[in-house]
Amino acid sequence: MRALEIKTKEEEYLLRRYNIVVGEIEGPMLKIGFNGKYKVLHFTNEIGGYIIGGIATFIEQLYKFHEADEGFVHIYDGDILDEIDIRRYPGDRDILAIDYREIGKLSRFEFDIGVIHFYGLDYIMDSGIFRDKKIVYVIHSVPTPEPYFLDNPFGGHIEVQRSFERLCEEADILVCVSNCEREKLIRLYPRYDSKTRVIYNGIDMTTGEVKKRYKGRKEHFWFFREIRLQEGVIRVFEGV
Repeated sequence: MRALEIKTKEEEYLLRRYNIVVGEIEGPMLKIGFNGKYKVLHFTNEIGGYIIGGIATFIEQLYKFHEADEGFVHIYDGDILDEIDIRRYPGDRDILAIDYREIGKLSRFEFDIGVIHFYGLDYIMDSGIFRDKKIVYVIHSVPTPEPYFLDNPFGGHIEVQRSFERLCEEADILVCVSNCEREKLIRLYPRYDSKTRVIYNGIDMTTGEVKKRYKGRKEHFWFFREIRLQEGVIRVFEGV
């Protein structure tokens, strides 16, 4: 891990002047303006420059507009990331990075609601940190192959299915990022209907900004990784 220690007011000025993030190493944790007492803690394996899939974009927006009582916990694998670079994080406050094997050490921090953003983090339920806490699981995508079959929706990926179902069972609220994703979830798990909500992924973009980029061009080339309703393909075609 990398951290910078402030010793004088001059150093503090220079760090702020040149937008250098300051981190504090405490045992297995790297705290970046993390005060340890929050209403909401977001648990994610993606944030800032630590990108694996599409969740990082959503987390970036959450962080950009987060309230003072929200914190972010980046859980990583120390065998893969042997050094954490604080310059890759999106800001200088309310962030904590910790190796997944040390997650139990978060029990000394205070929070009321834990928001989990990836099914692969289901193991943190064994840590005891969610005792007497409300749990929200944000379903960015029901992790099935596409297309999927109702008699075997996960295509034999048993571990993925178990992790996903565990979080769905233990969460107090399930948040889907679209009505389309919610319909898919309820089709597979009707019992979750009453505790499922839809909150769309927001993104900070001026209306019409995307269209302006292509104004005046006669030909467009579009690449779609997947042709799925959940990816907003219809909206894209309507927009152009």
